[in-house]
Amino acid sequence: MPILYTATNQYSLAYFLDPGGYDCCKLPKRIPIIVLAEYSAIQYGLTEYFNKWNKELDARQYDGDYKVATPSEETPRPLPWPVEIRFCSAIAYQQLTYGRFSIDYKPLKNIHKMLQNIGHKFTLIEPYENKARRLLQ
Repeated sequence: MPILYTATNQYSLAYFLDPGGYDCCKLPKRIPIIVLAEYSAIQYGLTEYFNKWNKELDARQYDGDYKVATPSEETPRPLPWPVEIRFCSAIAYQQLTYGRFSIDYKPLKNIHKMLQNIGHKFTLIEPYENKARRLLQ
C-alpha cells in the first residue's frame, strides 16, 4: 500500500509519496488556520498520486514498436491502489476520519470526492515520523 505523508505550515506545504516522489511548494497566500493548509497539502499529494497512476497506465499502452489502444478506449481504467495518508494534525484527522468539526472548505470536499472509490486509511503520526515535514525545514 503506498503511503502519502503530508505536512504544512502557514507559508508552504509538502507531500512525500512512498514509493513515488515528493514535492514542496509555497502557498499562494498565508493561511491563518493551519488545519486548512493541511487539507490543501492532502489534496495536493492525492492529485500527484493520481497523476503518477495515470502516467503509469499510459506507459503501458505501448507494446513494442506499435501503439495499442489506450486502456480507456478498450476498458475502463482500473482504480489506483489503496493509499494510506499520514499527517500530524489531530483536528484534520478527526474531521477526515469521523466527520467532526464540520466546515465548508473546498479542499476538504475535494478530498472526500477523490477518495470515494478507492481504499484509503488515515493515520495520525508524530511530527518526527513525518517524512514530508522534513521538506518544510
